[in-house]
Amino acid sequence: MLENWQNKQLNALAEKMQQGDRSAAGKIFDYFNPLFFRFFVGRTLNRDVAEDLAQDVFFKILNRISTYRKESGNFSAWAWQIAKNRLIDYYREKKSASIEDFLTHRNIAEDKRPAMHDKLEADNVFKVVGGLTPEEQELFTLRYISELPYKEISELTEKSEGSLRIMIHRLNKKLKKLLTR
Repeated sequence: MLENWQNKQLNALAEKMQQGDRSAAGKIFDYFNPLFFRFFVGRTLNRDVAEDLAQDVFFKILNRISTYRKESGNFSAWAWQIAKNRLIDYYREKKSASIEDFLTHRNIAEDKRPAMHDKLEADNVFKVVGGLTPEEQELFTLRYISELPYKEISELTEKSEGSLRIMIHRLNKKLKKLLTR
């Protein structure tokens, strides 16, 4: 119910944005920027890159808002598709799509020095996630890093919500098993 309300609000803001309403653009930015940032941090494991990519996505949304059509789907799915495409472009530019390549280059906690125990636990999680299949890594990121609802993940991955729930349940079991070794 809340998701439908949010989608209606975002669709209305997108229509206002198409008409040149800067305040609507600001509200869309405020809503999506933290979500995009978490999505990109989870996939690149680098705060600076994540900030740049999130900003790129917003500029793409601004530049392409005239192509958004409410009739063809909801604005949120449209915006997330732009984010996903930007990530793909980023990996192509880097000539690497493996999360493992970024494990040694991450700087997520530059501004906060975690306790040694927390750092070791985080390292363990990153190693486990790095060993997942690309599809599992994407599901992990969308569900747990970006905290997207199943409906939006379904629209992004073109999988049914039911199959996603099963896949994420299996992923949870796999992660628990790998993390308790």
